[in-house]
Order: sequence, then structure tokens, then C-alpha cells
Amino acid sequence: MPSPSFPRDVTDDILQFLPVKSLVRFKLVCSSWRSLISSPKFRKTHFNWAYQNPKLSTHKALLSTKSSGFMLLDPRSPFGDNGDSMVHLGFPLEREEGHLRIVGSCNGLVCLVLDGKRDFFLWNPSTGDCKKLPDACTPPGDRYVHGFGYDSLSDDYKVVLVSNYVHTRTFELGILDHIESKVAIFSLRRNSWRIFEEPNKVIHKLFRWDYDCFPGSTFLNGAIHWVSTRTIIAFELANETSQQFPVPSYRAGFFKMGLGVLGGCLCLIYGCFHDPYPFELWVMKEYGVGASWMKQCSLVNPDNAYSSKEFYAPLCLCTSEDDAFILLRKRGELIRFNGRGEILENVHICNNSEKCDGIEFVESMVSPN
Repeated sequence: MPSPSFPRDVTDDILQFLPVKSLVRFKLVCSSWRSLISSPKFRKTHFNWAYQNPKLSTHKALLSTKSSGFMLLDPRSPFGDNGDSMVHLGFPLEREEGHLRIVGSCNGLVCLVLDGKRDFFLWNPSTGDCKKLPDACTPPGDRYVHGFGYDSLSDDYKVVLVSNYVHTRTFELGILDHIESKVAIFSLRRNSWRIFEEPNKVIHKLFRWDYDCFPGSTFLNGAIHWVSTRTIIAFELANETSQQFPVPSYRAGFFKMGLGVLGGCLCLIYGCFHDPYPFELWVMKEYGVGASWMKQCSLVNPDNAYSSKEFYAPLCLCTSEDDAFILLRKRGELIRFNGRGEILENVHICNNSEKCDGIEFVESMVSPN
């Protein structure tokens, strides 16, 4: 009696609704399944389904610390007494010693950079696929700003690197040193870097910031976003142009801002001195419209700390009845708040002096190779 079989279209439909871990295993079943699961069309369809269904636990948070390496967290699950619900991940490629900082995440891919270097990696933590990027073509500099995202117009993943360096010019009256910036863009489709000349120079305003606590980049709506002194700078990857968004009304006493995405909207964490609730969460309800900023809540400060080392960075919004969200405190502490800014749980993931990063991503079969 012949073994039962399903029509090809039925099999395809079943496979595209399976989790990534299962698909990785099922690639070994037969050559036809491997070919299907590895195809760009299947990967795109599977990702779109996963992205639109966050309740299916496909949304994860990736944490990076120098001492503990990478940890994977299900945002909807409790942290555990000592963070024991987190899964440790090994990085698949050999590299120099140092902390791999998180640059950004998009469509299941995470961009990493070696701290203090310009060694970039693209990694899919769900499948283990990884790629080291070619060396960047910008001049040596002592300050860098990074960003990563997806250009849907050209179906291309791009890394943006802005470097700040000292340029020396010789004049008849002597030598003059001044600060210049260079912008380089990496295209995964071309597998190469190029120097980008921006006519309006908006992106160069990024260097008006305290770099000891620069909050990094956020990708949303096809653009990479950075927060500068009193503005948000958005670099659109499709047309490679920059624009500025206002931050919420500036108040005396604010000293830090952290940019992120909560519930599909840009959000800001404001930190200020001399306030019973020194941290505030603001959400831009209508993208790009300054008047749509809305204060969601003031955040309870667990130990009344006002130091910049205690600053919060947005991590991810959880799917729950009380609109819970997770913030990563710069000293290495994860804190889950409810929608009223009250602490639900917290856990330390590294020591106070250590740098740590975190980002949300959606599990996918997208490969950097």
C-alpha cells in the first residue's frame, strides 16, 4: 500500500505556518522541501505571516553583554528569578575579542559591530546564518554612528555608518584642523560599501551629542532614526534622503533621550533631573507629525537614581492586557512596566559597569548570505 501524500500546494501551505526551528529541521527531510524553504518567496511569505501574528511567540528580544554574550528572551514570558528563562546563544563566526554591540534589527536579521572597531556582522539568531561584512570605506575616526534597515524599493538590506574625524588643511598662514563627517552605506545586494554625499547635510547633525551615552538607532517605516540634541533625524533608505522630526516640547531639566519603537510607533524615553518621576515615556502616534507626541506614562524609578548610568532604553512592547513593555536600563537591568509605568518585574543581566544592548526581532528564515 503506497504511503499517503499531500498535494504540493497543501504541503507548501502547511510549511509556511510552522515556526522557524521546525523549518530548519525540515530542510533535511528531502531536497524538494529544502529548495522550497530556502526560496526567497517562501522566506518572505513566512516572515509576513509571523510579523502579523505577534501572539504566536515569534517576536523575541536579543540581549548582548560582554561577559555573558548573547541571550534570547521571549518578551511575553516572565524573566525568572535570576533571568533563568533566557536562553544563551553562541555566536557562529570567529572574530577578535571584544563586545559585539547591537546596531539594529530588521526582518529577523540583526546587525552587530565589534565595539571600538568597524567590523560589522549580519546574523539571523533564529537560523544561525551569519555573514561578516567587508571592511568599511570611511576614513579613520574616533566617533561613529551606525544604523541598519531594509530598503523595500530595491529589496536590499543596508548598513549606514557615519564617522566623525579630524581633517587637516594647509593654508598660506598655517595649518587648520577641523571636524568633518563621512557617510558610508553598505548594500547587502551588492556586498560593498560606498561613500554617500548628502546634499543637505542633515545627517551630520548627529554629532551634536554626548557620545558616552548615545542611544543608537531605530528602524521604522523604511528609515533609520537617531535622536540628536532636540530633534530626531530620519534617514530614508529607499531615496537616501534625511529629514528632521521634532521631539516633544523641551523642558528644562531633561538630560537624556532614548529612542525606540513601541507598538509600531516611534517612542522616546525622557530622563530629567529634580523630578519625583524622572523618566517619561512618549509615543509619536502619527509618524513624522510633531504634534502627535503623547505622553504615555511616567516611569516609577525603583531606587531614585538620577545618574546617566541609570538611563532606560526602549526594548519591546509585549502583547498583554496591561500593555506591558520592557526597558533595558543602561547598568544592565531589564525592567517590565505596565501601561501605567509601574514595575511588574526586573532582573539584572550583567554587572553595573558593563555595557549591554538589547533589541526586539521577529524570528524568520531570512538569510544574510
